[in-house]
Amino acid sequence: MPLPAPLTIGRYALYDKIASGGMATVYVGRLAGDAGFSRTVAIKRLHPQYAADPDFAAMFIDEARLAARVRHPNVITTLDVVAQGEELFLVMEYVEGESLAQLARLVVATGESIPIDVIASVVCGVLHGLHAAHEAKNEAGVALDIVHRDISPQNVLVGIDGAARVIDFGVAKAIGQIHTTREGQVKGKLAYLAPEQIMGGKLTRQVDVFAAGVMLWELLSGSRLFAGGNEGEVLGRVLHHVIQPPSSFASNVSPALDAVVLRSLERDPATRYPTAEAMATAIEDAVALATPRRVGEWARGVARDRIAQRASLVSEVEQSSSVTLDAQALARTREVATSLDPSQLSMVRESKPRALVIAAFVVLVVAIGALIAVLALRRAPTPVVAQSPPSVSPSLPIAALPSVPIVASASAATNVATNVATNVATNVPVAPPASVSATPSTLASASTTSSARTKVPPVKSATTKPTGSASIYSRE
Repeated sequence: MPLPAPLTIGRYALYDKIASGGMATVYVGRLAGDAGFSRTVAIKRLHPQYAADPDFAAMFIDEARLAARVRHPNVITTLDVVAQGEELFLVMEYVEGESLAQLARLVVATGESIPIDVIASVVCGVLHGLHAAHEAKNEAGVALDIVHRDISPQNVLVGIDGAARVIDFGVAKAIGQIHTTREGQVKGKLAYLAPEQIMGGKLTRQVDVFAAGVMLWELLSGSRLFAGGNEGEVLGRVLHHVIQPPSSFASNVSPALDAVVLRSLERDPATRYPTAEAMATAIEDAVALATPRRVGEWARGVARDRIAQRASLVSEVEQSSSVTLDAQALARTREVATSLDPSQLSMVRESKPRALVIAAFVVLVVAIGALIAVLALRRAPTPVVAQSPPSVSPSLPIAALPSVPIVASASAATNVATNVATNVATNVPVAPPASVSATPSTLASASTTSSARTKVPPVKSATTKPTGSASIYSRE
């Protein structure tokens, strides 16, 4: 069954609902960026009845502003805030997993209990995330003193990657926040409120420590700590109920872990853990934590059907958005193409083949030139500088005489001598002999034979200038 057309809000597409809360509904969405970039996200949509309320709208914006300052693996990442018409949307990272509340309900329905090492690992992750929020600073480096004020299993997401993440800072309060809580208004789930929160006392990070203690007690015991028939009864139990150690309901809880839970639930903040990090350290000292892999496998096993159903939905959304993005890219390409005149289109079509032809021709010319150069170097003879002949005509100055090539036979010497005389008289350059033998014995023999058999006629004019010097060429 094809997905219905998504609601488009800016650069985001809003698809099916995946969760719902008191203030907002969470949808799976897609971010469509430039150059075909896309990403699956979770989009929280404020309920219409609250979006029209300035107080709720301001509180919703505060959530995004505060959460964006908290950077930690155990806190859900806030990516963007979008205002469209009278509606507000909060864009967050999408995490494949399930809420801790839903996981606990599924386990209780089977009559089983959550492994202690898994509980300890999840709660420690939550505490580390809270500590990061408590320590967050603004752009100027000033502490924001963020207090979540609504920690409960509903606001903890356990991913199949084994990480527990704190979500929903919608009721958080911090120094400098835009929205100010109405005087006397109590926010948060009653059963997880700290006594000072109910009594209107000063809210510190220890409020979140108390809520984390309630959550830890319930996960270990498998029951509610401050259960009541109405709000008044719940509040009364928070203020006055005698808290039993969780081992009273679960015998596998160690005394060390009992002590951690009871200290976190101290009604006097002065005797409670001062920070979330201190409580996490105490839990780590009391029990061995499950690895992220074990936590992820546990979450996937408990909520297999729900996680698989949501993964199928995300897959459909991604495929649908991919087709939509491809169609949009094609439409943009056609729009650009239609905006060009025919001559520009011709240039676009022809530019690539023409460039290829030119490149091929250049490569061919370079290759042929390189081949010719190699062949020329192989065939070129190696020049050897010759010395002047042993005797010259006394009637011609030495400077005006050309160098005479040395030959290897008497007849050749005679011919060379005759040619030298004639060429000097007529001012014609002497050409090198066709063949040369370069051994010392043949050179001496040729010189002696030439002197005995050939006489060089005298030169009548001494004004002829040499045109260059001859060289002895040796041919291999």
